[in-house]
Amino acid sequence: MSAPVNRLASGILTDPVIKSPDANAYLLSVTLNEQLDQEGVKAWLQTVTGLIEQLEATLENGKRVATVNVSFAASFFTSASGAPRFGLSADQAPVELATRPFLPALDGIPRVAGDVLFYIMCTSEAAFATFESGLSATHGTAIVADALERGFQRHDGREQFGFRDGQRNIPTAQRPEVVFLDADRSPEEPAWMAGGSYLAYLKVRQDLAAMAAKSEPEQEAMIGRRKADGSRLDLAPGTPVIGEGPFESETCPVNSHVRKAGPRGALHDETGIFRRGVPYLTLNPDGTQDAGLQFVSFQRSLEEFAAIFTRWVTNPNFPHEGAGPDALLASEMITIEKAGFFFSPPRDRRFVGASIFDASPPDPCAFGRIVVQKQLVDENNAPVLAELGNIEFQALQEGQPVGTTFTTDSTGRAISPPVPREVPLTVHEVQPPPGFQAQANDTAVTLTKARQLVTIVNHRTHEGPAPVYTG
Repeated sequence: MSAPVNRLASGILTDPVIKSPDANAYLLSVTLNEQLDQEGVKAWLQTVTGLIEQLEATLENGKRVATVNVSFAASFFTSASGAPRFGLSADQAPVELATRPFLPALDGIPRVAGDVLFYIMCTSEAAFATFESGLSATHGTAIVADALERGFQRHDGREQFGFRDGQRNIPTAQRPEVVFLDADRSPEEPAWMAGGSYLAYLKVRQDLAAMAAKSEPEQEAMIGRRKADGSRLDLAPGTPVIGEGPFESETCPVNSHVRKAGPRGALHDETGIFRRGVPYLTLNPDGTQDAGLQFVSFQRSLEEFAAIFTRWVTNPNFPHEGAGPDALLASEMITIEKAGFFFSPPRDRRFVGASIFDASPPDPCAFGRIVVQKQLVDENNAPVLAELGNIEFQALQEGQPVGTTFTTDSTGRAISPPVPREVPLTVHEVQPPPGFQAQANDTAVTLTKARQLVTIVNHRTHEGPAPVYTG
């Protein structure tokens, strides 16, 4: 039940402005006045919508100069005391902002301050200044603080260590499926979110001098690709990305960045994020450089980001036991200085974010689907970083199968075929995951809506085999 195309969140998918090597990036976060009520915040959002429309309508040499994405933080929906804001109810807030997926490597990393984030790509500094001036006019009434991060595109398509960037980003045709929230897959989320997108942000500082001090083979071993043409180290020089298959040898080190962040195989290829980051560089007062990457990714669920970052990149036992953490992170060539998570609402003709305030529509369908979220934990209920994909389930009615079996992806999510609503059903795990002796207990469920989430947990009560990954 994906959203219509005209409802998909704005300012995300690549367009001529975003692709322009002359574009600059502005990540502007604003904190709203705690005294604003619902009518006040709606009026502010209407003002913001007018400013965005004016900016995106600006032309230079007959070409648009700007593309704007707007996203909302958890703090827009819930105050510091835990109370809903702006007359919203608790069940109108994005679930994955309120209960962020498992990301222990980001514990202690400073969070982006602000309730609303503007991610603006613009080829005209003057046009952006006009937008910023209009936003500034709401200071003291709607806005009480703001913060700005900058970045830029590059003509050579390389990141600041000198490697080709974005080679394995999501192909254009596949981006909508990866980027936009699908209500069929995420039934726990409010109905208004269909067609929106979760945004993950990391400010990543790069130590350019330390990397430059390493030989080119040492640099390539960390990344897993050749610096000259971007080809993978285990393949012949010049091999295009489209021709890459499974990793063929440890000529491409098992802990290289490309192998940790982008494992091959049908299962892992289902998990993806659309990266829209840009480099940044400033000079410090002592003349040294502060350089790095404004990492931005859009995805249908933050579980996609967490699967890549927690279960793959920072997991020392991925893709197999003893592989070690990502060589690039472990080298201390990069440091994560700031992090933030937001949700970009679906496009709305009324004003930006208008659908947030809408009531949920009726749900009359006689059939629905069970959406399983698999969790693997140890005897202390701590997450086990084992493969969540390829775990098979069967829906039962009075002990008899209903439809075909359904299987999890690498985020641990699986969607059943259609099953009847308002009747008792059972979700049965066909066999335990590798490393777990026992299947999860059968879980009873009675669908009361078209899509219903069921969390199914396996407990590892002994020191089982090492986590197993496939692909």
